[in-house]
Amino acid sequence: MRRLLLVTSVGCGDSWKYLSSKAKALFGMSIRHKSMVECCLKTSSLDYTILQPGGLLNLPATGNHQRIQLPQIGLVIRQDITIELSNITENKLTYQQTYTVIDPNLSFNMK
Repeated sequence: MRRLLLVTSVGCGDSWKYLSSKAKALFGMSIRHKSMVECCLKTSSLDYTILQPGGLLNLPATGNHQRIQLPQIGLVIRQDITIELSNITENKLTYQQTYTVIDPNLSFNMK
């Protein structure tokens, strides 16, 4: 195996500081473990790409998601993460990169 795609979560690695205190209290240990996996992967010889999706929603895919290199808090649809994984599988420009994936059209105030 030479290629690995890893989906962790917002808050892992350098994005920890962007989480709210409540999110840190709820998900802190899980995020710590995922961050350790990211660290191991980054020191491996694999061609990896890490996706750190925002909060996940169970809605139909919209295709409005964005892959960005800066940590950002937001929401994204689970099916859109699978679309993004398909998009980056053979994209060598994404090798050895970590991305946040969010949908800027979704907000925490949605009803």
